[in-house]
Order: sequence, then C-alpha cells, then structure tokens
Amino acid sequence: MMKKTTISLPNHYSNLDDLTLYRWDKYVQTKDNNWFLVDYDGREKKLMSEELKSVELKLIDDYFKLVDDRSFSLKIQKWAEIDSLRTKYHVVGLLLNRMKQGFADWQMENRYAIIMELKSWGFKYPELNSVEEDNILTATYMTALQGISTQIGILSNELKEDGVKEKKSLHRQIVFVESIIKVSINEREVSVSKWIAYLQEIEERAKLN
Repeated sequence: MMKKTTISLPNHYSNLDDLTLYRWDKYVQTKDNNWFLVDYDGREKKLMSEELKSVELKLIDDYFKLVDDRSFSLKIQKWAEIDSLRTKYHVVGLLLNRMKQGFADWQMENRYAIIMELKSWGFKYPELNSVEEDNILTATYMTALQGISTQIGILSNELKEDGVKEKKSLHRQIVFVESIIKVSINEREVSVSKWIAYLQEIEERAKLN
C-alpha cells in the first residue's frame, strides 16, 4: 500500500502548456497522478502527497476551462463513485467484524455507538436485539458487503475498457487532425493545450463550411 508522504514534490508539470498529450492520456486511463511527474514512466515507485494532489486538481480545472469534455467528466464521476464505495467497503467491513465478536453486558454502549455508525451507512440493527439476531443480521450484511466489492470491480473494469477504447480513439483522432491541419503530431511531444487548440481550430473550420 502506498504511504502518504510530505517530502518536497519532484520536478512536475504544473500547466497544460507543458504537459504532453501522452501523459494526460495516461492519466485519463489510470487516474495515476504520478504521470504529472517529469521523470515518471509508470515503472517507478508511486508517490502520494498532498502537493501532487493539488497539482492534479489544478490541471483538471485548467482542462475544463479549455474544453467541455463530457467523456472525461463521466470518467471522473466513476472514479469518485469507486472511491466512495471503497471507503464504504472498508469502514463497514471493520464495523461488521466488530459486531461478529459480540459484546459483554458492560459493552452495550460500545454496541450502540457501532450500530449508530452502521446505520449512517445504511446497515440497520435494532437497538434492542438478541445475540442470535445480531449474528443473523451481521451475516446478511457481510454478504451484502460483497455486493459492494462486486460494484467496485464492475466500475473498475468499465474504466479499463473505456481506457482501451479511448486509446484507439486518440490514435484515430491524431490521424484525422493531422490530415486536416496538415501537421505531424507526436503525442509524446505535443502539449495538451496545443492539442485542444488543434481540435478547436477544426471545429471552427467546420462551422465556416
């Protein structure tokens, strides 16, 4: 598991004028913000830091200021849903495992606190309940928790499939743009802002025709 660090942020791309289309595409496919680090190529140990997260959010904001990309917006929504489901899966799993252990008579306040927290996540227990009935509910909820895991898997697979389709689409877009603008485009060299400018130029030409 990656650990959050507070070390100074290595050399990185801070704007779309410098960030290459290749690196942006890698980020869109993987949500790995390490692609915004200059020396990162996908094989190094990943860095997690608040500074890098801030860079990520700024680049996303800059991107949406330049172009309204609905497909990317939908991808962000899927990422957010996966993050939310993972948090729910982790927290509820810990709480249910505590419920499985049971409570002594003097721990009833602890039980109450835990069932209130579970209730906030949509998993309800009666305040007054027998040990047997608690166990039945806990077993039922543990099964339901696997459904959340399945949802995470489905969304993750959708993102992977979307990434494959978008990669093929990007290559087709580059060929198309090259044929219209009459320029040679190398995705490892052209900046994101320049790429967007090419797309906007083609859109303007289409309006005039």
